[in-house]
Amino acid sequence: MTLKTEFFLGANSAEGFYSLYDQLREGERMRDLIVLKGGPGVGKSTFMRCIGNQAEEKGLQIEYIRCSGDPDSLDAVWLPQLGTAVVDGTAPHVVEPAYPAAVGRYVNLGQFYNVDRLKERRREIVACTNGYQAEYRKAYACMPVVQCVRRWRAVPGQDLIMKSCAADLKISGSGSAERKEGVSGGSSIVSWGA
Repeated sequence: MTLKTEFFLGANSAEGFYSLYDQLREGERMRDLIVLKGGPGVGKSTFMRCIGNQAEEKGLQIEYIRCSGDPDSLDAVWLPQLGTAVVDGTAPHVVEPAYPAAVGRYVNLGQFYNVDRLKERRREIVACTNGYQAEYRKAYACMPVVQCVRRWRAVPGQDLIMKSCAADLKISGSGSAERKEGVSGGSSIVSWGA
């Protein structure tokens, strides 16, 4: 019988990306860390899913580590009985082998790109990449507001906390909030519905 577990080792937070990936690559049980490299769409998650499916068919214990930015995608699979992990070693959770060759190794899936075909779509790829990075910046800029709402909902005296948050963030009727200079690391604009 296969024991299958699914969880996250990273999360997006008000302070940025929070990672526990170092815990995956360290430890006495790790015999083989396979670090996958290659850009988006090269097949890292699909490859890990295939490894997981094969492990399940063989009745092995498998742990799927989901991507916090896209839970349908995988960041890693861990096979405890084999002491083997296969991980996505690209940003934001860059993973490098602590002991190259002795315990860890790289697999460059980028070598399978059809480079000529992708170069033909250069503008589209650049626009999509820049677009998703801009969306992450917007999301991170909203995190202080989320923290304020959580503090407000979790503590008695909610009105005082909300007033404190409103003082930290000037909230306008247009659906945007401007963080005051010196609060949470500087000034930035947060826009909703834009």
